[in-house]
Amino acid sequence: MPRGRRSALRITRATLLNGKLLAAARRMLGPGVRLMTPAERREHVREMLEQAPEPRRVWVFGYGSSSACSRVRGAAARSGRG
Repeated sequence: MPRGRRSALRITRATLLNGKLLAAARRMLGPGVRLMTPAERREHVREMLEQAPEPRRVWVFGYGSSSACSRVRGAAARSGRG
């Protein structure tokens, strides 16, 4: 790979779960950027759902393999055009 070029990182369920995406973000952003810990992210999601008008009915926008997560049960699916 030519010097200065970055390799592409695929955003997949696997890279989200195995930490590769988080590690790449840390490398790209540098040491001066603080990212949320897993516990902070869980708390943030809990707070957002708690404040939602209908906490059991929320929109989840997914892309690629993240939208095919078997742990998320959807009532409807809509495709967008880009």
